[in-house]
Parts: sequence; C-alpha cells; structure tokens
Amino acid sequence: MLLILFIMRCVRQIRATLWLKHKRELSLLKLVRHFQALAARWMQAIFQSELELYHFLQRACATGRTSGAKASRKRRTTAQILQDDLRQPLESVAFAAAVNA
Repeated sequence: MLLILFIMRCVRQIRATLWLKHKRELSLLKLVRHFQALAARWMQAIFQSELELYHFLQRACATGRTSGAKASRKRRTTAQILQDDLRQPLESVAFAAAVNA
C-alpha cells in the first residue's frame, strides 16, 4: 500500500521532469517495477532513521527518472503529436491576424 501511495505522489513530478529535460515520456509500468525492486531496501530504510529514509527516497526517485523513461523512438510520441496539435490553432490565429492586418 505504501508503494502505491508513494508512486502516485511522485509520478507527476517525475513525468514533468522527464518531459521538460529530456523530451521523454514516463512508463508507469517501468517505474512501478523499479520501486518494487527496491522494496526490501525501502523497508530497511523505514526502520532506520528519518534521515536515512529521506536519502533513500531521494535516490530512488532520481534513479526512477532514468529507469522509468520510455525508450527513445524515431517516430513521434503521442505527447509530441498532442503538443503540436495544441500549437496549430495558436499559429493559425497569428497567421489570420497578420493576413487581416
């Protein structure tokens, strides 16, 4: 249960960081598997000090960004297609304003 809560709390930040810095999407499945692999160490950190748990979670999130990233592709991703579709109406409005001026 803790794993689910932790992942749901961190996923938005990790997804945003991956997209802004590397233009890559996050694979939720890869991220979950990454944290599952760290479960035993996480339990050890819980029973140590708060500082140890804090440092462990920081390292886990940092490594989760790299291991949870989707593989880079030659074709455009869905996020890139949607982002381009959002830009087109703005460009059309700017073009129409320039033509009508």
